[in-house]
Amino acid sequence: AVAGQKGSCALKCGWVRPGDKGLSCTAKRSIYTGGQTNVELQVDCLGELSEPVNLCLPGFAHMEPGKQIKVEITDGWFIG
Repeated sequence: AVAGQKGSCALKCGWVRPGDKGLSCTAKRSIYTGGQTNVELQVDCLGELSEPVNLCLPGFAHMEPGKQIKVEITDGWFIG
């Protein structure tokens, strides 16, 4: 990848985790799937038109829509 190049980022749910120094996100919805909660997030700096980022949390962790959270991305693929 080249700095400033446009493309897409592919992330697995397990590569996104809460973090103090991460990207600011807004929760859109949370779904308890038995054993874990999947939280759909909007990355604030990308706006409404971006695809959501999914955060998987162990157990039941309901997150109200509109709640602000920071996440760190530990791995992923850039598709240019």
